[in-house]
Parts: sequence; structure tokens; C-alpha cells
Amino acid sequence: VWFKCTDLRTHDHAALKAAHSEGLPVLHLYVFDPFWYANTTRLCGFPKTGALRTRFQLEAIADLSTRLEANGHKLCTRTGISTAAVFEELCA
Repeated sequence: VWFKCTDLRTHDHAALKAAHSEGLPVLHLYVFDPFWYANTTRLCGFPKTGALRTRFQLEAIADLSTRLEANGHKLCTRTGISTAAVFEELCA
């Protein structure tokens, strides 16, 4: 189950519920894609993700990990690699 920065819910996450209901191993994945951290916007050159947003995301990911662990699952995080490259690795 791929968790995006815009959806870190576990209590009503349809894909998560469906994956767990099958009884098969589930990979819980969050990718810190460099696209959102290393670049700036085209307009005015502002960072795409500033320090406060990054801190909030780190806290939210830590909370997600705690919630998953409470149910016997582990969150896998990837950094320094694009989301597309992560899925290419998984599908290879």
C-alpha cells in the first residue's frame, strides 16, 4: 500500500483495508521523493516543500508508523529515489 503525503489515514483507507483482508503479505510504503524536496517552484523559485512542511510530514510519518506498528505492521520508507523508480524496482 503506497501512502502519499496527501493521504496518511489508516482508519478508513480503502486500499489498506482491501490489502489486509486478502490475508497476503502487505508492503506499507512511503517515498520521500526528491522531486518535492530538492526543487523550487517555477514561479518565484520558492522551495516546493519548506522546513515547516517537512517537519510536519516527518511527524505525520512517525505517527503513521506508530499506528501501523500497533496493528503488527511495519512502514517501509524510501529516500533519495523517485516514486517512479521505487515502483520500477518493485515490479522488476
